[in-house]
Amino acid sequence: VLDVAGGLLVDLGLALAATSTAGRACPDLGAAASARALGAVLAAVAPAQEVLPAIGREHRMSGSAGMASLPEMLGLSPRAWDERGLEVFEAADGSRRSDVAAVGLTSVSGLLGLAVQWRPSSGGERSAPVTVVVLTNELSAALVPQRILAEVAASLGLPPLAAFPG
Repeated sequence: VLDVAGGLLVDLGLALAATSTAGRACPDLGAAASARALGAVLAAVAPAQEVLPAIGREHRMSGSAGMASLPEMLGLSPRAWDERGLEVFEAADGSRRSDVAAVGLTSVSGLLGLAVQWRPSSGGERSAPVTVVVLTNELSAALVPQRILAEVAASLGLPPLAAFPG
């Protein structure tokens, strides 16, 4: 995957931070790769052509306190991953839990950046995957990347994603 994309640009500061917390947390690629780098990988490899089902889901404990409750307080959806390590995003209007509309990855659950690739449409109006990358330079509870993604998806006629309500 990385060879086809011409290599992955890694933010070394984030990578070092991810490895220094390895005993206390379980960092994913969102902590070690920029959305720009993942966008390049997604555009080159087009993983949305073959969407795989989620094999792992983020577990949230109800009633948690402190930093553990932050995702729930911000209204962030629990994440899910396929066997390739990519996050899978369900369509907001999907009737079944297995309706995957897009794949990609978020940085800090989408608070800092995200890269999402929508599947080609089955109706034929969009024969190639569409990749959207949103980069920010400031971590914010204002959900800026998610809001921008929802705006771009709506303007391009892409199906809204359940993880990022518009």
